[in-house]
Amino acid sequence: MPTKRIVSSKSITMGGKAPISVQTMLKNSFTSYSYDDLFILKCYGADILRFSIKGEYRGDELKKFISSSPISLVLDVKNIKKQAIDALKYGIDAIRINPSLLTKNDIIEIIKAASDNRAIIRIGTNDGSIKGSDPIEEIIKTIEIAESLSFNNLVLSIKSSSVERTYSLYSKLDSLTPYPLHIGLTESGDRIGGTVRSTIVLYELLKKGIGNTIRYSLAGSEKDEVRAGTELLATLGHKQNYLNLVICPSCDRATFNTGVFYNKISDELFRITYALKKKITLAIMGCTLNGIGEGKEADIGISGCGDKIVIFKKGNIVDKVDYNSLSDALKKQIESIA
Repeated sequence: MPTKRIVSSKSITMGGKAPISVQTMLKNSFTSYSYDDLFILKCYGADILRFSIKGEYRGDELKKFISSSPISLVLDVKNIKKQAIDALKYGIDAIRINPSLLTKNDIIEIIKAASDNRAIIRIGTNDGSIKGSDPIEEIIKTIEIAESLSFNNLVLSIKSSSVERTYSLYSKLDSLTPYPLHIGLTESGDRIGGTVRSTIVLYELLKKGIGNTIRYSLAGSEKDEVRAGTELLATLGHKQNYLNLVICPSCDRATFNTGVFYNKISDELFRITYALKKKITLAIMGCTLNGIGEGKEADIGISGCGDKIVIFKKGNIVDKVDYNSLSDALKKQIESIA
């Protein structure tokens, strides 16, 4: 596939040789999230965060949220033009519009405001929101409006809840336009089903060179979406700095439940490894029967050992602790990796 046109805002670059980015969307009102809530999503691998606004909002709260966010933001606008104009005035990176829900005049005003504020417009359609027209034709008509205003800072998306249709729509859209594509399966399902179905279509599109930014749309948490996206890109070689996890599924031989321990400490693990700015492989193994041997390639690992837990680096034991001391001891060893 040909390289897509480069588009950029204050902190987002897509197209060209820019890395493929991972997105998620806030599940609740933007006012309920703290700086730390957003920063931990960045530590997990989120590059871009989208949010929507339901009903009334205070301009000062929106301005503060945009100006203080540690992660690039996209406001998802349905049919309220004022939200987009305000957010652009406050310095947001990008606006997502669904052209079927806005008038032509509203679209023109939003594009002009984006141009004035060096922001990106994502033209995004979903199968369910288009009534009586082809979603690709809807996107092309909106591109023509933007280009008539000399605006080409555009990203496109055309989602469906069907794996086959999503693949077909994106393949066709990719062949018709030079703009970067936001790819994903909309309304994909729960954490497990949605991850499986989304991965199938995302993998097939990325394999063809289609896609500049991705989102897993899951009925789960924002962290679930970010972890899935980051893991896919890392597995395909598109991410270099990330936490690579090797975790045994646990059984009766285990000294401790590996899943419970990981869930307890995951936020801190990602926060620490994010600061290292490099790939770190961490092994969490329940027993010594296979633990150290199977985790010996890890930069750092832990393994159950009777009533104790050993910490090892590249297969060499460096500490032995009880479970209550494990979290602090493991964090200390990870932080020691230069």
